[in-house]
Amino acid sequence: MTEQDHHPDLTGLLRGELSNDQVLDAGRHLDMCPSCRSDLAELAVGHALLSSASRRLDAAPRPAPTLRRAAPSRRRRTTVALVAAAAVAVVAGSVLAVNVLGDGSGGQGQAPVAQPPTQVARLLAVDGHGNGSVRMTEDHDQVAMRVETHDLPSAGSGHFYYLWLLDPRTNKMLPLGVISPGGTASFELPASLLGRYQAVDVSLESDDGDPGHSVRSVLRGRYA
Repeated sequence: MTEQDHHPDLTGLLRGELSNDQVLDAGRHLDMCPSCRSDLAELAVGHALLSSASRRLDAAPRPAPTLRRAAPSRRRRTTVALVAAAAVAVVAGSVLAVNVLGDGSGGQGQAPVAQPPTQVARLLAVDGHGNGSVRMTEDHDQVAMRVETHDLPSAGSGHFYYLWLLDPRTNKMLPLGVISPGGTASFELPASLLGRYQAVDVSLESDDGDPGHSVRSVLRGRYA
């Protein structure tokens, strides 16, 4: 196996858990591997977002826990448990509904005004109960994403719900931000980035500063 084939532990590198020799090896690998440099950049963004969410939770009152925390596991961006969660979502038959808005015709004598295409992905329960939807409206090279969640239990003390983009083929995930168990949240991202993923995932996270997915998905939905 060449050094190009041996991918370093990027999560360990970001959290300062590697030895000096491992850090030097990772640095040499990153010099030659654009894919790992891209993964490290996305992981760093996720770490910053989760750290920010953790600080906000530390400063806010928290309700009594109503969900039991998942059993401890080694968190990696690609794990056997995450593969199993993706398989459950496929068997559950996550439904995609495509809704193109009307032609938005103007007044008499005016040409029809084209409305930006919108698609809606239904969020179905993977673990426990709850549901929701993700409405994605494309405008030029940007996508406005509006997420609605319903009937999720309170996350409980020291926990929160988090939204991710997921590529089910590779189990690669991109963190987007914190969402509430019942309500709406809005995000805006490049259309080219959205096209690299095919599903939306809602996970239950602990505010421990770990940027990786907790491997406890509660809602998931696919989109085109």
